[in-house]
Amino acid sequence: MMASGIFGVALTGLNAAQAGLLTTSHNVANANTDGYSRQEIRQEASKPLFTGAGFFGRGVEVTNVVRAYDDFLNRSVLSAESQQGYLQGFQDQVNILDGIVADPTVGLSPSVQSFFTGVQSAASKPADIPSRQQMISLGNTLASRFQQINGRLQEVRQGVNDQITATISQINALAGKVADLNNEIAARTSGAGRDPNDLLDQRDAVIGELNKLVKVTVSPQTDGSFNISIGTGQTLVLGGTTNKFAAVPATADPEKISVAVSQGQVSIPLDDSLLQGGKLGALLNFRTNALDLAQNSLGRVAIGLARTMNEQQGLGQDLDGNAGLNMFAVSSPRVVSYGNNGGNGLMSASLSSVGELTTSDYRVIYNGAAAGYDVIRLADNVKTTYTKAQVESATGVTLDGVNFKLASGAPNQGDSFLVQPTRNGARDIAMQITDPRRIASAAPFRTAATVGGATPNQGTGQIDLGVVNAANDRVVIKFTSAGTFTVTDATTGAAVPSPSAATPLTPASYTWNYPANATVTVNGWQTTLSGTPAAGDQFIVDKTVASRGSANAGTGNIAEVVPDPAARPAGAPAPQPPLSVFMPHIENLKNNVTIKFTSTTTFDVVDNSTLPAPTTLATGLNYDPTKTNAVSFNGWTVKLSGNPVANDTFTVGPNTNADSDNRNALAMAALQTTNVLGDASASYQSAYGQMVSNVGNQASEIKIGLKAQDTLVKEANSNKSSFSGVNLDEEAANLLKYQQAYMAASKVISIAQEAFKSILNIGG
Repeated sequence: MMASGIFGVALTGLNAAQAGLLTTSHNVANANTDGYSRQEIRQEASKPLFTGAGFFGRGVEVTNVVRAYDDFLNRSVLSAESQQGYLQGFQDQVNILDGIVADPTVGLSPSVQSFFTGVQSAASKPADIPSRQQMISLGNTLASRFQQINGRLQEVRQGVNDQITATISQINALAGKVADLNNEIAARTSGAGRDPNDLLDQRDAVIGELNKLVKVTVSPQTDGSFNISIGTGQTLVLGGTTNKFAAVPATADPEKISVAVSQGQVSIPLDDSLLQGGKLGALLNFRTNALDLAQNSLGRVAIGLARTMNEQQGLGQDLDGNAGLNMFAVSSPRVVSYGNNGGNGLMSASLSSVGELTTSDYRVIYNGAAAGYDVIRLADNVKTTYTKAQVESATGVTLDGVNFKLASGAPNQGDSFLVQPTRNGARDIAMQITDPRRIASAAPFRTAATVGGATPNQGTGQIDLGVVNAANDRVVIKFTSAGTFTVTDATTGAAVPSPSAATPLTPASYTWNYPANATVTVNGWQTTLSGTPAAGDQFIVDKTVASRGSANAGTGNIAEVVPDPAARPAGAPAPQPPLSVFMPHIENLKNNVTIKFTSTTTFDVVDNSTLPAPTTLATGLNYDPTKTNAVSFNGWTVKLSGNPVANDTFTVGPNTNADSDNRNALAMAALQTTNVLGDASASYQSAYGQMVSNVGNQASEIKIGLKAQDTLVKEANSNKSSFSGVNLDEEAANLLKYQQAYMAASKVISIAQEAFKSILNIGG
């Protein structure tokens, strides 16, 4: 009995020591296995045996094998690695983008500089055909550079789409592994009542890899399985099943690959903003906040350059005396109907003021007949609401330099449209002039003072060369009272007459009445005043960008400018609004006009080209001999100075034999440094430089953030490893401990055997 009891107790000790040796050996074998958590046995004394002499121990029992695991430390690693995956993924893409736009040799700025050097050369030698041809060649080179950079950005966009697709496949594969492990873990847990530690480690490792691709939320279940969700709770893994992700064309833009989750036979698109963290979140965020912005910015520069050069070209005269034709092809806004629209409505968009253009895309939502339309600027989600009648009118509505109008059909409530005003600007720009004679270097008119003939001028009055009124001129609207205001082209200095003034004009014709003349049309653009302005209030239109005076006391407002629907080149048919170009009224630009002084301080203006008889355009206009006096008619402005006397005359007429005239070419060259973009705050090159700087700043910020995040990941893994990892020194000590326990238990068994033999010998 005693020997048998000793033998049994020793055997439990032997088994416990063997379990300890086995577990320790397993730890040593997996010391370098990624994701492995150190395992330990849990043991407790067996239930004692009661006798008359008391309770005698019956040895030891191994109750469990547990792993060294801390949920807080594990979640810390997941959080750190998800952000690391995001930053690394973003850095990989933004470095490519930075390399494309910031390259000093193949970037845009050198080509812009070369083109305008060609413009200046053509301006210095306006009759020289080789100089004109060189300008055309440099224009082709500039357009090609825009297209090349845009092509590279499109390659990046396609690469992002491909990576999103590949990442989704990886996510699905890893989710499947988690589900399989869930099944295996649940089966073994329910059968044995103990945790399958190695399977738990394997699952944690798979979740860790999944978390690097997209940030996940882990929810433990009672059967030992984990549910995995992403975003705002979209389930990816539910026990032993998965909801597959799918890479599908975006509902708003089929050129973008977006993420949808498949639930049964239905695929539910997920908004990009819901997928945070990890490589997938980085790809989606990079596309929206870096790539889209860069491509839109590049397109805005292309559109701005093409539009303003075309408008200035249209104000000039070529070598054959014809009005200038468009120099560049200009892109139109891209409009996409959402894939889930129920109606047949089609939205159209056209460009208005390039100075007002932003680098944002827009979403137009139809909310029903009563609520009208919302136009949302996606860059900052600013919403502007318009009535149904406004958007569906012939002229539509204008916001940020873009005109929105329902083109046809009828949308259903909730239908949406994506509008990308500048996305294809760099793709579509192209030089349209091939004949060097078509460059409109000259102004279409010339001026002269009567110095010969029977009645030469007797005074000392002078007339300058004059300029063509341009849409980019700075115009000041100033209220002289609550009900009257004046309009002055501050660039030329000329006052603008009221549209309600009868011909011939008089000094009183330059007073505008409010609100009767609330619609102001000047130099090819049109705007509308509203509210209650006060005397002294000013409104400015500069580079076609409208603004309210900072010191205004009244509540008056000014609307965005739109192209004047009545203005058009000479001979062109009347356009259908909205017109996507600013063209001043120049149909009478080449008429023969006489400015005749009736006294030393007054003069009349007569157009001698009108039929059937000359037309007196103005009579009794005031002249101040102490300053320069700007006079504006028929789309031109000239400046008179000096001391003319009665009967002195000055003429403005067609510019014949104008080979050496470079006035319009100089105006084209001046556009290089003119702030025509970004609410009249940026030139072509500075606007491009802002985009390059933005991309560079993003790259720098991500680099710094990734370096810091790498440190956090290292610390988080170190903390986890300190708690869960295998320490070979500790395991060596454990081996010795369990070896000694094993040997001691073996010795007890040996003693028990000897005792048992002794008993047998006594009996023998």
